[in-house]
Amino acid sequence: MQPRDLWSPPVPEQYVVSDTDKLIAQENARVQVFEHPAPPPPRRHKLFAFINEHHTGLLIALVSIFLLGAGTVFGMANIHKYTGNTVASNTTPSSAASTSKKTTTDSADTGDENSTDSSTGDEEVTPDTADEDTADNSSSNDDGSGDSDPVDTTPDEGDDAEGDTGSTTPDPGDNGSETTPTPAPTPVPTTPVSSTPHKFTIASWNVKTDNTKTMGTEVLSVLTKSQIIGLQTLRTKTMRDSVKSKVICSSCAYSGYEPAYSGSESGQSDLPIIWDKSAFTIIGSGSFRKMCDAASSKTYSYAARYATWVKLQSKVNNKQFYVVDTHTMAPGESGGKPGSDSLLISRFQTHMTNLKSLMSELKAANIPIYIVGTFNVDYRYDRFGYTSYFPYTSFKSVGVRSSWDLMGLSGISGSAGTLSGSSRLVDYVFTLQRSDVTANAIAISTSTHGSDHYAAYFTSTIK
Repeated sequence: MQPRDLWSPPVPEQYVVSDTDKLIAQENARVQVFEHPAPPPPRRHKLFAFINEHHTGLLIALVSIFLLGAGTVFGMANIHKYTGNTVASNTTPSSAASTSKKTTTDSADTGDENSTDSSTGDEEVTPDTADEDTADNSSSNDDGSGDSDPVDTTPDEGDDAEGDTGSTTPDPGDNGSETTPTPAPTPVPTTPVSSTPHKFTIASWNVKTDNTKTMGTEVLSVLTKSQIIGLQTLRTKTMRDSVKSKVICSSCAYSGYEPAYSGSESGQSDLPIIWDKSAFTIIGSGSFRKMCDAASSKTYSYAARYATWVKLQSKVNNKQFYVVDTHTMAPGESGGKPGSDSLLISRFQTHMTNLKSLMSELKAANIPIYIVGTFNVDYRYDRFGYTSYFPYTSFKSVGVRSSWDLMGLSGISGSAGTLSGSSRLVDYVFTLQRSDVTANAIAISTSTHGSDHYAAYFTSTIK
């Protein structure tokens, strides 16, 4: 037995053994925990613990987000409402100009006229070709009548009705070849556009250059069944003066656009556009542009061709729209195919190209467009699309269709035509296809009123 340290108290042996066992047990437990750690608590326990710990703050955050979203929606709705009311109330009146000899104080027209005076009958799918190009051979090129047929060595001009005098005397300021620029965009309508539909009839009439009747009286007769009309071949000064004094004078019921003229000459002045003053007003002023150059040969002489146009505004619903008036040279069309005269065909193609270009410019205003005129191509054949540069196919590519096409010749007899003595439909009213324009009816006048062409009527609604 070892001697005991005199300075240390004696330690019982049982305590030494007991402490050693405890240390060994603790070390074994520590090693066990290190080698096999307990799995972490599930995440959902952590989430629940987080929610339980911060439930008050989370509740406040959710309520705040809900109130912020509701406030945003309410604010946006009120801003939109305020903006819309401001635009509607702050539109400034535009200075809608009128022509030099007209007033625009008449009351608004109801525009509900829907007249059809043609005979009814079934449409002919393949009309009789015996009536092709045989309407007018009574006048010569020298008198400016134009609807005469050239001699046998040239294409048939039966539906052009206007071989020119050969004189290319330009109107004042025209210089024979210059074109006027397209007018600048017009201001917004004086008042907001309403949803009230405006139903009206627009007509196209080739008056014939040697019409011996009193032209003003005949135009008024055609206007009894329409509110807008585009005339073609109003060639002589006598005819023009008659229309100015009887139809579009300052005290007349109608107003119109007709470029300046000095005498009897071809050009933009023989394409006036006339409208009912109680139903429409002109926005800005009318315009014109050359469509193709003159064409001459040993057997014919045709002056340069033009298009005139105006922007009108309805007095019923303040809707604006364009009306374009033109008259092509006759390409000698027969059975939907062109004749053999390359010069006339070239002029016709140029005319159509320039007319489509003009329409593209006008379409930028995003308003309806109507095109009226004599196109010297029979719709009854052209609708089959035999020739790409003829009206049906050419205009279809830019969303423009004729009234004949839109209405499927409904109510038009298979033997009826706009060219006297035939079933040829060579006079047209076209319109740009839009959701705010509805086709209602078509008709052909029952009288030529001294011309060799019947007027073509198209009733539509702008809303």
